[in-house]
Amino acid sequence: MNRQEMFELLEKVLQKVTVPDTTLRLSESRSATVRFGQNRLTQNMDSFQRKLCMRLGKDLRHIQLTTHCIDTEALAELVAHGESLLNTAPEDPEYVPPVEGGQEYRSIDDWDEVTAGMLLEARADAAKTAVESAAGRDMEAAGVAEASYDRTAVATSTGNMAFHRKTGAEFRLTMDAGEASSYRALRSNAWSDLPVGNAVEEVLEEADLAKDPAEPREGSADLILEPQAVGDLLYYVIYSLNARLADEGITVLEGMDGKRVTGEKLTLSSRLDGPVKGRPFDDEGLPCTDLIWIGHGVLRNMLCSRYWAKESGRKPISSPRCFYVEGSEEPYENGLAGLGSGVLVRRFWYIRLVDEKTLTLTGMTRDGVFEVEGGRIRRPLKDFRWNWNPLELFERISWLGVPERKGWFQVPPMVIRDVELS
Repeated sequence: MNRQEMFELLEKVLQKVTVPDTTLRLSESRSATVRFGQNRLTQNMDSFQRKLCMRLGKDLRHIQLTTHCIDTEALAELVAHGESLLNTAPEDPEYVPPVEGGQEYRSIDDWDEVTAGMLLEARADAAKTAVESAAGRDMEAAGVAEASYDRTAVATSTGNMAFHRKTGAEFRLTMDAGEASSYRALRSNAWSDLPVGNAVEEVLEEADLAKDPAEPREGSADLILEPQAVGDLLYYVIYSLNARLADEGITVLEGMDGKRVTGEKLTLSSRLDGPVKGRPFDDEGLPCTDLIWIGHGVLRNMLCSRYWAKESGRKPISSPRCFYVEGSEEPYENGLAGLGSGVLVRRFWYIRLVDEKTLTLTGMTRDGVFEVEGGRIRRPLKDFRWNWNPLELFERISWLGVPERKGWFQVPPMVIRDVELS
């Protein structure tokens, strides 16, 4: 369905509703994935879904229904059923009515027509390249090659109408060489932007370099974190950027509005039309905007629901699903040279919260840990468990490189001084 068709359907539903508060979200998505593992193609999947989510409210009562039947008769029955359920729904003291009318939404171009065609041959070729390259080097390749698209339209009984569409292309690859491995995750809105061939060769070389690892270092050392590792830690910082959890004393950011929470070299922002495109509105039709979350180490903004905004006097802020950490134009080699001696970490996994109040995490390194001496990789090290607070780590940033896309994030490699390893 295109923009006009989605709006027309939502307007028909609004005309059938008799209760005062209505928020509708119509979405359709398609995802096509080629999976591979143990040096063979294992799955080719192509799925499509269209659904309508309807939220009805009156006074302090509200209900939500979802359907995949998008035809006139089914929608009339859904509205009637929803209104009957609303009469018996319990009161919810945290209910808020639909977003006020007159909202303005930015137009974000995140669509690639070629990628929307799902590109089966290109995705299969990418998987084949990885598999054949691994077999030729006595390694095993596993991963996915995926293309997807999403279209979303939101309408409210207060008169708001919003539409957004986006495409996605992703290639994830793990090369396993026994006790050594390496990994790469590439993502863009256009398949043509993914350097698949280069990534395969790089991951092969990295896995080969990681063979025969030595025992990990003990005590403290300087670290260079590659962008994937930075993104793995940043997820938990963003999780903590929740105004309600902070105000209720649950997270590390309690009472920290406008105060320094990490090192001045860290600036975390969201740019809807930046390197990673954001969504212009949330599921309720509240506009998303460009924001600085942490500016030079100082906490500037936190996510805040409309209910908590009303209770706390804050401004409601929804996640734009795009986050950018400012870096520099310096190449990765400069970071290694500046490190001198220390430890290089490519990626983390099995990360868990130990203490939400202090943002203490525990986890493991994965897919490549190396000892660095004289600005050069000297030898691989075995993976190790760590217990760190990412805000404390980012307090010690001494160098930032060129940002790269990692999922919803655009993050640079970092050199971090004097970190306790185990």
